[in-house]
Amino acid sequence: MRQSIDLGDGTTLGYRRGGVPGGPAVVVHHGLPRHDRTVESWLARAERHGLDLVVPDRPGHGLSSPARWRSPLDVCAPLDVLAERLDLGRFDVVGVAVGAPYAYATSVGLARRTRRLAVLAGIPFPPTPGDGGQRGPDEAADPSHQPTTSDGVSPPSGEPLGVDQDRRLVGGNWGFSADQVRHPVCLWHWREDDEVPFPSATASWALLPHAELRVRPGAGDPTDPDAEDELFDLLTEGR
Repeated sequence: MRQSIDLGDGTTLGYRRGGVPGGPAVVVHHGLPRHDRTVESWLARAERHGLDLVVPDRPGHGLSSPARWRSPLDVCAPLDVLAERLDLGRFDVVGVAVGAPYAYATSVGLARRTRRLAVLAGIPFPPTPGDGGQRGPDEAADPSHQPTTSDGVSPPSGEPLGVDQDRRLVGGNWGFSADQVRHPVCLWHWREDDEVPFPSATASWALLPHAELRVRPGAGDPTDPDAEDELFDLLTEGR
């Protein structure tokens, strides 16, 4: 069930919470709406593992008010408020697909709260000029593209307004570099992923100072039960 808090500036932050409040905390940065099945599975599983799993809605998604963000780093201020209200303390951070930049941004902007990161089928770091890097065609867009509305009305495609902003942000300058992500990162990626080519994932892995890459066969699918088992093993390790 979605809940929300007032951020005190006239905007609302929506979130989902599953598992055991007060247990080891995990913050999940969701992907696009088609990845909701993955997130809902994790929310249901969190209680079995004694985890306190929280999934904040970005602006224009779920119950969160529309808000114009300049980079993925803008996730940090509202997340800090939510973590304080829910008494999360330090937490693990998970990013799914287009949620990956926000997971990395949390490591940079909320370093004191972050323990470690897990990224599944994540968008890679922006390529530097001339390196020939690739982005997933459905996950990144021309950074000059702007949302067509500002009142929370879905774009003509029927997608939540937040999807438009996500595409703009992940296709632009993230506001930080991979070497600023100082926490341990475990990445899962699929060899035949047709949205984020495998070489792009390995390029991000090589840029991160403290990263492990776990390679899965087939197309990119965060609902992969083996990957989910490995994720929860990681999240409960040493806790």
